Amino acid sequence: MKRYLVKWLRKLLPFKCFHNDWLDVSGMMMRTGAYHKLNLDYSFFDNIRFDDVSLKQYRIDAAKLCAESLGNKPALCFSGGVDSQAMIMAWREAKLNADIFILRFDNDLNSQDYNHAIEFCKKIGIDYNVINIDIINFLTRENYNIGIKYKSASPHFNVHYKLVEILSERGYTGVCFGGQAPNKNFNTWGKNFEKNPLNFVRIQDVFEIPVQGSFLSYYPQLAWAITLLTESFDEDQKPENTRTEKDFTRLINIRYPLKVLGYQRAGFPVIPQETKFTGFELVKKYFENLTGDGWTFEKRFRFPLAKLFDTDFKSYQIEVDQVISNKLESIYLNNFGSDFRSSTGISV
Repeated sequence: MKRYLVKWLRKLLPFKCFHNDWLDVSGMMMRTGAYHKLNLDYSFFDNIRFDDVSLKQYRIDAAKLCAESLGNKPALCFSGGVDSQAMIMAWREAKLNADIFILRFDNDLNSQDYNHAIEFCKKIGIDYNVINIDIINFLTRENYNIGIKYKSASPHFNVHYKLVEILSERGYTGVCFGGQAPNKNFNTWGKNFEKNPLNFVRIQDVFEIPVQGSFLSYYPQLAWAITLLTESFDEDQKPENTRTEKDFTRLINIRYPLKVLGYQRAGFPVIPQETKFTGFELVKKYFENLTGDGWTFEKRFRFPLAKLFDTDFKSYQIEVDQVISNKLESIYLNNFGSDFRSSTGISV
């Protein structure tokens, strides 16, 4: 009865994934090629500030407003990556209470993420909780059904959804993930913004508690401050074919250090990993060693679900009119046309 009442109340008061609906995602249920409309005017970008005092206020406001939407017992999901590090730093700076959870795969199959997460928590002196999951058992027995329930072809996201279910069963009133801010690549604002934040948006009605899939995109001032402080890379650096593992790795190796610097300029003294991890590298290797086929993970756990759902979000992007686009470009060039560097505002 309690779960029914919660779902009924959520339909009356729908959860907002973006503060004041700064991003209109109503077109995301359309076929590929649709746009997400930016509900911010010229004056918004004209008023963004990058001094330490303003950036600190953006971080605190983002955390406080997000916390208000997640009830009186929120949980923060911490992967160890720089996105979720930034989320934790903002909540801590705002002096908010929340329990932090780190996911640990059996047999150390996500040790690269898990160990980094533990190291980070110890370094900044925060408490954390660990949830263990038998990832091989989950993939072989639960992944398909979870994918059907949440209309997701991604085993990575399906594990996150399983984590939400576990936390909901433990009495948490809301769950928050780090996510990402819009980014600027190849002269397109917001390109590839949809993959992480919007995967959670389209299934909000399935969750029994509010789930913020992207804290860093929730509050527009913080989201766009990060974006405009993150240096992009030249288009000619992009590998011609990112479908191969080698070229995809090269792309990540170019983008990741710039992303880390962007967070640091926005006041998040994040601790980068040796390289950007997806969390499933060792899991994929396990199945490759088991079968001799490097594509076993994809063939067994992603492709069967991909046949059922339209998972091509790559042609989605944020629609920005020319006046605002020019303004964004002007701000960006001002930030990176000189030796501008914003000092960090959070003490670790």
